[in-house]
Amino acid sequence: MRYLILITFFILPFISGCSKEKIDKDSAPKCIRQKFSSSSDNQYASVDQHTFQGKTVFTFSPDENIADGATEVVDENCHTLGSLGGISGNAIINGEDFSKAQFVKNIWKQ
Repeated sequence: MRYLILITFFILPFISGCSKEKIDKDSAPKCIRQKFSSSSDNQYASVDQHTFQGKTVFTFSPDENIADGATEVVDENCHTLGSLGGISGNAIINGEDFSKAQFVKNIWKQ
């Protein structure tokens, strides 16, 4: 009986604390899911959802192995709004600094 109590209070919390973060790729619009799932060369390291200028947008961040890779910013209909970073170090999308965007959640990551 003592062992059961020890397992319940001391070991179980450590085991359950090691679970991976749930990635909510199913909540993304179909064209967004297709865009990162069809990337045969795994050029994207992650896809995140943000709110920017009152709209939902998604950022497609490049793999760290891509030198000077830019993060593509796409709206819900898969229209590219611009790119962040890269060689130019751009931070402006639709005339506004993307640092004003609010992170909502991670959609997918490698």
